[in-house]
Amino acid sequence: MRMLIIPAAVSLAILTSGCGGDNNQDMAQPFDLASPTSVGADMAAAPGADLAAAPVDMATATAPTTAAITVMDNFYTPANVTIAAGGTVTWTFAGANPHTVTSGAGTPTGMFDSGIKSTGTFSFTFPTAGSVGYYCMVHGFAVMHGTVTVQ
Repeated sequence: MRMLIIPAAVSLAILTSGCGGDNNQDMAQPFDLASPTSVGADMAAAPGADLAAAPVDMATATAPTTAAITVMDNFYTPANVTIAAGGTVTWTFAGANPHTVTSGAGTPTGMFDSGIKSTGTFSFTFPTAGSVGYYCMVHGFAVMHGTVTVQ
């Protein structure tokens, strides 16, 4: 019994040794975020900085000019991508089964069609902004589909 008490007492001493002491912040009081000694103050803006001077407009952020999609067995990964107008998407066929990359949402629009493939790549350049759906004609829209958003 004595052998169990000693390890338990040592463990308790270790666990409680960090408690108490003199901290700079009384945890019962809310943090003063304006104080340079409060938590997060190192992330605060410099005095006099105008944070509203340069907002980031995500609508005008530059989209990538290329995107890569892998065609697997019964799914595209990633299925949805965003590119800039004039950008190119390349699909790489990596599954064991044949698939297509065909513009549309169950009915081909005629914008692009890879043809039936099980290896290789297919690329298409999107000239104008918009949202373009695509799917696999072999497996159907319900099983394999995605969207290219062109900004």
